[in-house]
Amino acid sequence: MTNGGGTTEADKARQLEHLLNVPVQEQQVVLSHTPMAALARHLHNVPVLVVGRGDVARVATTYGFRRVLTTAQLAAALPGALPFGVRLHPETGEVPCHVVVSMHVHVHV
Repeated sequence: MTNGGGTTEADKARQLEHLLNVPVQEQQVVLSHTPMAALARHLHNVPVLVVGRGDVARVATTYGFRRVLTTAQLAAALPGALPFGVRLHPETGEVPCHVVVSMHVHVHV
């Protein structure tokens, strides 16, 4: 179990195998976002905003979410939704996580 995220359980299992030199199965890995996989069964066609580091959009689509929105997409669609003075991350183009937590925006996609 790890509080890490931004990668799939399969990718993390491979990484742990390499680091620990022991077999690790995908089913043995629980990441911070693993519980969200169960929600995809009910919310697969509902727009979801994914926040975090790494390839969070790929993780969400792997779980079965079909209408994934990243913070960079939100910022591009609604620049006024960004708090004054917030800058996108220079490498990922995403809104910093601490900013998204404080945002209250209703988006209809």
